[in-house]
Amino acid sequence: SGTVLQLAAFKGDEAMVKLLVAHGALIDQEGGEYGSALQAAASEGHVNTVRMLLELNDESDMEPLDLNRQTGSTKTALQAAAAAGHTEIVRILLEQDLDVDQSDAQHESALHQAAANNHLEAIELLLGKGAEILLPGPNGSALDNAIYQGHEEAAMMLLAGGAKIDVDNDKSAVAMKHALKYNHGGVVNLILSHDAHKDAK
Repeated sequence: SGTVLQLAAFKGDEAMVKLLVAHGALIDQEGGEYGSALQAAASEGHVNTVRMLLELNDESDMEPLDLNRQTGSTKTALQAAAAAGHTEIVRILLEQDLDVDQSDAQHESALHQAAANNHLEAIELLLGKGAEILLPGPNGSALDNAIYQGHEEAAMMLLAGGAKIDVDNDKSAVAMKHALKYNHGGVVNLILSHDAHKDAK
């Protein structure tokens, strides 16, 4: 469900997007799973459509897009792109006026989502724009997300960026136990080498 413009953006149909906007379709109109045309395009990785929507909005008399607004599946366009690993879209959106640490309805930031899905380039871009590496989420920090999912490379990148394993934090303990339980050897070694909780049960 959603608007015709959202469907065109979801499909990456640039010609239709341009035509619909020319006929008065509102770029920031909400509705449906993706919430807005921009979020639909960002979620599906349509780089040129994302660029077009931003440019069309800038060229119009419409209010500037609120890129911090949570829509549709309760994510911003940046969070949707980071979760899916659409690096070029993450880069484009980070050039806009937005809050890199904006949380979604589950209280996770774009960095949390990139870490949980092992999207290394997205992590690098977000950290480069000053994303708060220790920001707490429902399952702990971005590092906790990476450890829980067994993503050694993401965990190493976050540690290099200043993240810390908090052995006294319940959520960190859950992440470490999960890693040990499912034999994520690389992450387990990483935990041990950083004086993590060796007695996780």
